[in-house]
Amino acid sequence: MSRKADEASPSDVDLMSRLSSGDETAMNELVARFGPDLHRLVGRLTAWSPDSEDILQEVFLVIWKKAGNYRGHGSLEGWLRRIAVTRSQNHQRGRAAFRRLITRLTHESKATTDEIPESRNDDTDQLRDALTRLSRDDRMVLVLYYVEDWSGEEVSEVLNISTSTLHVRLHRARQRLHDILTEGQAS
Repeated sequence: MSRKADEASPSDVDLMSRLSSGDETAMNELVARFGPDLHRLVGRLTAWSPDSEDILQEVFLVIWKKAGNYRGHGSLEGWLRRIAVTRSQNHQRGRAAFRRLITRLTHESKATTDEIPESRNDDTDQLRDALTRLSRDDRMVLVLYYVEDWSGEEVSEVLNISTSTLHVRLHRARQRLHDILTEGQAS
């Protein structure tokens, strides 16, 4: 009797069921079986970025958390690949949002000073330093909204604040970040 192509094997369903119940040996089996293929996929999707190992770890973390969502419809390999593709895309979106933030803040900073940073790496270092100097609340709204590219509604919900309060906080956090960047260039 042949198995339908759109149904997972009983062993795949069992593996994910064990994983969802917290069985660490199930995770070891999953990593041994699918890890090399997922590693290649994430590596290729990210052009073998230095972040590809971190993304792969995120993929396995998501798989661990969502194992109970796997119902055996479609192949397990396809389900795992979709998670890997989604995490890779989210990472690239986050990097793009971070680059947009750097560009935006750098242009705002340049508009207030004649000094031009030597390179983009200097801009990145300045921004990272400036972000660490912000309060936790300021850093949180900036990172979630601009770097993680969450919607205002998502950030508001997670922080348990209204959308209008979020926008006020974003405005103030941008201003504080701008001030820190400008202060760093003036010295």
